[in-house]
Amino acid sequence: MRLFTLICASLALCFSSCSSGVDPETANRPKVYPVTGIVTLAGQPVEKAVVIFVGGDGVTARGVTDASGEFALTTFNQGDGAVAGAQQVGILKEEAGYDPNQLKIGEAPPVVKADRNALPKKYADPKSSGLTADVKDGQKNHFPFELTDKP
Repeated sequence: MRLFTLICASLALCFSSCSSGVDPETANRPKVYPVTGIVTLAGQPVEKAVVIFVGGDGVTARGVTDASGEFALTTFNQGDGAVAGAQQVGILKEEAGYDPNQLKIGEAPPVVKADRNALPKKYADPKSSGLTADVKDGQKNHFPFELTDKP
């Protein structure tokens, strides 16, 4: 009887912890908010540019522009957005060699050498690009980036 009680108690504990619905892999992730935007250069949309947001806590989100220059950011899951707060922004576009749409979630874009970046090199590094955004909870986080210099 004691063995039966022990087995039942063990099963109850297992089922209660298994059915909690909390995925330990995602439990400690920061909350993210949808972020979209558009990238233009001299008034024209920039296609296949990689847009990188780096939050103050170091959490990075990225997106790739479409033919209209529009992007949606991904941090953990496709299109989930970016963490709230001030963001440093970098934008780059490799002239040839890889398709940014083939990057996997959580994978950093490859390093683009200055001579292969089709955009002005000052925009490639989020720390020195001069581009910023402030992601906020409960707001439409849509950021237009008009790039002005020639590559």
